[in-house]
Amino acid sequence: MPWLTAIVLLFLLILINLGTWQYERLKWKTNLLAEVESAAVSKPFYSLEEVQKAISSGSPVDFRRVVLRNTSQLSDTHFFVFTSESRNISWKVFRPITESGITVFSSFETIKDVDKLGYINKAQGSNLPVVGYIRLAREVVKGAPRSTPSENRWFGFNQLPNSHPWDESANINADMNFYIDAKSTDLDNEYLPPLRPDIRNNHLDYMLTWYSFAVILLIIYFIIHHRAGRLKFHNEN
Repeated sequence: MPWLTAIVLLFLLILINLGTWQYERLKWKTNLLAEVESAAVSKPFYSLEEVQKAISSGSPVDFRRVVLRNTSQLSDTHFFVFTSESRNISWKVFRPITESGITVFSSFETIKDVDKLGYINKAQGSNLPVVGYIRLAREVVKGAPRSTPSENRWFGFNQLPNSHPWDESANINADMNFYIDAKSTDLDNEYLPPLRPDIRNNHLDYMLTWYSFAVILLIIYFIIHHRAGRLKFHNEN
């Protein structure tokens, strides 16, 4: 039955490849969770320069706390990122902030969909504290964000709207490698709790499932041949 052997080999190859793929995902997810935990329990950054140096050195920074005591926001530039709260459409408001000559974007508040059109930025000025978490953003290539599934980065900054509609003339020279998920503008809330995202890691179960299917397929294959008399075990004694 050569056709049966060919089918079994094909499915065996598929199942082994699926199991190996889940093994690679397991290694990646385990390392990701270790980096997030390391960043979450590390002491906060106290300047944007510290953040840039940590990213350049390859240190874990995603979800690490940050406390900026003196930032400036002298522009009315802001834009919105879609989100949802309790299944209702909402928008995160992003604004550029500057500290020690470094400009980044920070999300300050979440507004309801009905409030988006008439939104007014009231947070302009200097000496503004920002307390929150560092989040990494995707790399921008040729004016458009590039997906990096290996790092679980799914969005980045590619256009800078001045308000509404989109306007690329804002001309803000910002660091696009990361942004700040701000939780407070009050230094009394400086000691934020560590932030640990709910990231599932079920790849070990998936890997064992695919490899188990491969083993079961081989067992069924040998049972079929054994019952048909094409596979016999001889006792040399």
